[in-house]
Amino acid sequence: MMPRIPNLALLCLWLLAGFWPSVALGQTVPSPYRFIENRHEAGIVVGHVSPGTGRFGYGPAPGGSLGLRYGVRLGGPFALDAVLSYLPTTRDIIDPSRVEGDRVVGKTDAWIATLDARLRFNLTGDRTWRGLSPFAFAGLGGAIDTRGVTDRERELLELETDRFHFRPTFLGVLGSGIAWYPSERLMFRADASVVMWRLRTPLGFRSPEREFVGVGENEWVSGPSFTLGAAFRF
Repeated sequence: MMPRIPNLALLCLWLLAGFWPSVALGQTVPSPYRFIENRHEAGIVVGHVSPGTGRFGYGPAPGGSLGLRYGVRLGGPFALDAVLSYLPTTRDIIDPSRVEGDRVVGKTDAWIATLDARLRFNLTGDRTWRGLSPFAFAGLGGAIDTRGVTDRERELLELETDRFHFRPTFLGVLGSGIAWYPSERLMFRADASVVMWRLRTPLGFRSPEREFVGVGENEWVSGPSFTLGAAFRF
């Protein structure tokens, strides 16, 4: 005959059986994912842009940029950004009447202003992973040289048809980056992109007398852009 288990031991086993599942259910595993609560963000952007200067080199040169950015989360992984930037730089003054290698006769200021809208796709959706959110984006906009033709350029190039004008042009941008959300209200991000716009060829460069081969009315150029930004979320 088996020995009888004391009633106290049975009571302890019963309490332990009832207590153990509740302890297991009460434990939670911290998730590395966190939802992005705020829909809007506004902040500043600083960076460096290296646009293409074109076949003859009269386009705006690389330089530092400063701008403002406003973003709104559309839902799920999508967001929309509007970026206003200012690029104070220079450009070479090119004299097409000279021989190749000796056509740069000076420099002039170029104050490039750009405005574009970008559709952003967050790879982690509407949440972050350990505070990080990588993304890709594409956008369209416009660019203009607010400086226009300078006295320096008029002085060095007698013929108006030889002077380059950075006229208002369409702007395209394609890139990727990563955002860091250290808190609910703050966000920092780094972007790397390719910027593309159009340069209109001066009439003097298209003159048959100059004998330049394959020169069209317009030339599309592109170059890399790197920016850092900080924003307040609300």
